Amino acid sequence: MATGFGGSGAAELERGPRAPDNPTMPRMNRSLRPWRASARRRHRTWMLAMGLASVGWGFWWLELALWRFVPQHAPSLTVVGTAAGIFAVAGTIAAVLTLRGRNRVWIAIACVPLFANLALLFVPFLLPEGMGQAR
Repeated sequence: MATGFGGSGAAELERGPRAPDNPTMPRMNRSLRPWRASARRRHRTWMLAMGLASVGWGFWWLELALWRFVPQHAPSLTVVGTAAGIFAVAGTIAAVLTLRGRNRVWIAIACVPLFANLALLFVPFLLPEGMGQAR
């Protein structure tokens, strides 16, 4: 019985199934430390927070482009602010959950979506008074 790698399957049957961390098995290009899922989970949360911030900023940039080129089709700032704010609040929550890292580098990287989402929440307060009205 062949194993597909040129060896005999009889030796494999005598030893039984291999353990996930078999010390006799060479582990080239791998860390000897056991793998943890927390770093991957933090990265997914970071990506979610950054994606929500990007969608919220997309609403504002689309509003500015419509207001500049076709002002008659531009939605009101209340609609855009509300839609972007929903994404910003969800992104801020995800960004705060991303801060569960322990080292300073990860915390600094995790602050990027946090500040992007917080800035998104304050955009309606920073706009000039006449913005959003038809020319």
